[in-house]
Amino acid sequence: MGNFYHTEQGLKLEEKEVWSDALFDSMGHHLSGLEDTVFGSIIDEAENAFENHRHLVDDTDFEPVLVHEDFRPGNLIVKDNEIKAVIDWERALVGHSEYDLFKAERDFIDLKFRTEKTREKYRGCLIDGYREIRELEEGWERRREFYRFIHILQDLRVFADKHSEWIDDPEEIEKAVEHFKKKLRDQIQQLKEIEQK
Repeated sequence: MGNFYHTEQGLKLEEKEVWSDALFDSMGHHLSGLEDTVFGSIIDEAENAFENHRHLVDDTDFEPVLVHEDFRPGNLIVKDNEIKAVIDWERALVGHSEYDLFKAERDFIDLKFRTEKTREKYRGCLIDGYREIRELEEGWERRREFYRFIHILQDLRVFADKHSEWIDDPEEIEKAVEHFKKKLRDQIQQLKEIEQK
């Protein structure tokens, strides 16, 4: 498991012993990118949450596969209602296939449909389709909440980098920052509650 890096001899895999180490490498630049931003004050909180809950993704055996890590509609070529190709593999890593399942669930369903009833309908279809290829290992729902935590950190990084292009009202920026901080803290609380079950 791990991330790829370029050498003069071509791509090499920086192998990690556990899945969470590969995930931390993948998200580490998001955390470091929050330094000296409106979210700088929550970096320690986020790192502590990662350390406290990383075992959620490490407590399972799985066969490592090539993970796209940016599996979303914009990276698919579709013709005649069939996926013909997946493009933009620059963020690929070796890890657990369910990470791409989470990404697909988030970007194809959670961010596209307004009502939970509709999201649940299509989420079921997505998971059924996944299970036609491989079974979901026990504890999927718990690991999904850890993946959600990682993606909220990515959202914070995108907002920190781009908010000046989207919002010019300081009060609106402050509201958005508080919204994102609350979203992250709510997700950390969700992870704590999972641990208590």
